[in-house]
Amino acid sequence: MRMATHIATLTCILVLSAFAAISSIAGEYHYGQTLVCYDCHTMHFSMQHNWDGTTPVPTTPQADGNWLGTGGPREYLLKASANQLCLACHDGKTFAPDVMGANANNYVRAAGALSSGTAPYEIWKGHTLAGLVTPPGGTLSLRLQCVNCHSPHGNASYRNLDGVICPVTYTKGTNDLTKDVFLRSWTLGDLANNYGVANVDFNEPAATAQNQGSALSKFCKGCHTDFHGSGKFQDRCRIDCSREIL
Repeated sequence: MRMATHIATLTCILVLSAFAAISSIAGEYHYGQTLVCYDCHTMHFSMQHNWDGTTPVPTTPQADGNWLGTGGPREYLLKASANQLCLACHDGKTFAPDVMGANANNYVRAAGALSSGTAPYEIWKGHTLAGLVTPPGGTLSLRLQCVNCHSPHGNASYRNLDGVICPVTYTKGTNDLTKDVFLRSWTLGDLANNYGVANVDFNEPAATAQNQGSALSKFCKGCHTDFHGSGKFQDRCRIDCSREIL
């Protein structure tokens, strides 16, 4: 009976996964059809050969997920620890947006960079991963993880910001002033245009005192509460600081 239950559960997961890949729209990476399990996970934490049957298996990140980290196995069969896994592709690589320290790509990063501790990205200049800190204007101490702000399994929110806690809506191709963000275009693999400053417009569909500004401002308010008006607990959109890994 227990084995039958496990088989039924696995079948349900596979069916739902297939349906999600078919029905979802093309959006930002790690969402819909670009949410690829083996980019981040590996079954049984083993990989005996590459996709084409050759060996050895790389231990450094590859754009198509054809690699396996060292020192495992880890929680949730991740190829590396949570922050390390994100930075494996998002630090110093040209096939994905570079979010740590100096920029390896040729476009301006509108969101700045995570601090690396090396000038000109000293720790005190921005968000720092892993350290236990109280955010400026905040009241809670937290150990910052990438997944505190971004959904690792994607969503319909702008740049996979946590859409359940504080959705940031966006549209592509034609501007919709009821949405928070307008992307003039988005083409898989075209990093220079996808993330270029000229490609992204920020609307403010709820620019009233009651709503206290844009959805992005509310998102930031989740940790930096005291910087957003006098209503410390009014209209608060909290970031999920409880998730350490997933």
